[in-house]
Amino acid sequence: MEIFISVALILGALPAGAVSPDPSFILVARTAMGMSRNDGVAAAIGMGAGSVLFFTWASGYKQQKT
Repeated sequence: MEIFISVALILGALPAGAVSPDPSFILVARTAMGMSRNDGVAAAIGMGAGSVLFFTWASGYKQQKT
C-alpha cells in the first residue's frame, strides 16, 4: 500500500514539473528571441552538453583501465 501511495504522488508531481518552465528553458527562449535563432540553438546545445556532463559526474562513471 505504501508503494502505491508513493507512485501516485510521483505521478501526480510529474505533470506539474512538465508544464512549469525551468531557468534553462527561460534562458534559451530569451536568447533565441532577444538575439538570434542560432544563438538560441547554441544555448540549447550548451545546456544539453552541461546536462550530460553533470549526469556523467553524478552517476559516478569511471573509465576502466585497460
